[in-house]
Amino acid sequence: MKVLIFMTQFYQLGGAERLAVELAEKLNERGIHADILSMYAEDLPGVAEAKEALLHKGIPAVHFLGMRIHPSIAKIGPAVLKLRWLINQQGYDVVETSLVSPSVIASVATWGTRVRHVAGIHQVFSGDNDSSKRHMFLRLSARLNRQNRYYAISDYVADDWIRYSRTSARHIRRIYNSISDDCFGAIPDRGGVRGEL
Repeated sequence: MKVLIFMTQFYQLGGAERLAVELAEKLNERGIHADILSMYAEDLPGVAEAKEALLHKGIPAVHFLGMRIHPSIAKIGPAVLKLRWLINQQGYDVVETSLVSPSVIASVATWGTRVRHVAGIHQVFSGDNDSSKRHMFLRLSARLNRQNRYYAISDYVADDWIRYSRTSARHIRRIYNSISDDCFGAIPDRGGVRGEL
């Protein structure tokens, strides 16, 4: 199996980006080929160093769609075509996303193919707050591509996604956030922490 973890960027790790990078690392450690795709261009500050660090950590390949930050809706079409070309060229079986823009692009790019798009739902959506064009396209792409599958971090988030997107409950699973095994082996150094403070 070959997986593509598609995220907006990886050179400034927030919560969603950190989870995506850790997912790629852990899949590769378990023998599942997992590459990373950034929605943005490779020439942004800090990207070259971050890419080298990912490759050094065992990520087989890092790709870029080449979009600029905060792209217009008009840039979605070329991004979809480029992602579809990359999927075919590299032979990916699964594309995983966790953020709105990559989810829209991946949903459309995998429509009508055998490639499975798996989208992580990490938040509660509301019609009042999430009525932007991006969110409208997210709901539309969820309805159009019945091959999409979803995972949600709680029952509440899963139920909200089903209501918000009008997708089938059969297409979503609950996968709760976890804690790394490394945390349980940590030995606190009280003196060291006091010294830092």
